[in-house]
Amino acid sequence: MTGRLRRRDLSAALVASGAVLLGATSCSGSEPVPTSTDIARDPLAEFTDPPWNARSVEDLLALPIAEADPDSAPWQDLELDDADLAGAREVLTTYIGRAHLDPRALQELGDLAAIEAHLLEVTPEFWQDGVSSNFSESTPYFVAMVLAQDFRTIGRPALAAAWYRGSREESPTLALGMTLAWSVIDVETHDVGVIAYRLGISSLLDSSGSIDNALMKTTIHGMDLCEMGSDGWIIPTITGSSAHRTAQEMTFSRVLESPVIERGLIDDEDAEIMDGPGATNRNCS
Repeated sequence: MTGRLRRRDLSAALVASGAVLLGATSCSGSEPVPTSTDIARDPLAEFTDPPWNARSVEDLLALPIAEADPDSAPWQDLELDDADLAGAREVLTTYIGRAHLDPRALQELGDLAAIEAHLLEVTPEFWQDGVSSNFSESTPYFVAMVLAQDFRTIGRPALAAAWYRGSREESPTLALGMTLAWSVIDVETHDVGVIAYRLGISSLLDSSGSIDNALMKTTIHGMDLCEMGSDGWIIPTITGSSAHRTAQEMTFSRVLESPVIERGLIDDEDAEIMDGPGATNRNCS
């Protein structure tokens, strides 16, 4: 599934099945999870070599920001080093941390209204309407990993991420491209599989390096859209059925084996960060 979210025309930014977003702070308030290597059945335990280069907000913030292209006019007279962009990076990673890197904490809140309020605490002003719209339209999975209560994440997330200096609308951007994957388990059957997100964030910067507005593109992989209820809790494709096996195989071959998202796909508003993600989910005909 795919979608995108802009600064002000958020409802118009819904594409295909839903929308997207950006944001904020690192995980807190829940018990620590085991590391991936502590769980033998974690399909992502070996995803430790580049381009898989992060597992936490702290890891994301430690990654360097690629230099702008030499012919990028918006950056030619702009002297902003990585330290000058620290505040902008914190805005983005704060939301990512709360929305995607601690799904157990979201589950413990118990209901989607509480999760929405929890996310809005760290959502930048220019995404507030978009977050609320996704909850009211039963597509909260586009703005957070809202895993249904019969499932749990195992290990730690695997992230393949890159920061870029880019340009859009003749302005400089701070771009983030990331594939984010979680191993998940059915608490009753102990079936195991993965849920993956691809995120492309293009943030327009002012002369001081602060974010003026931003666009985010999202695709989601490994979901069973037939079994998901009208509220939008995520049901992963992890049973032994043929449809689920196909969705998992396609998620690994099309998403996890090629996790890097190039700068040009993020800053180009018309470019998709992945073509045809439907094959990686179970869709109802």
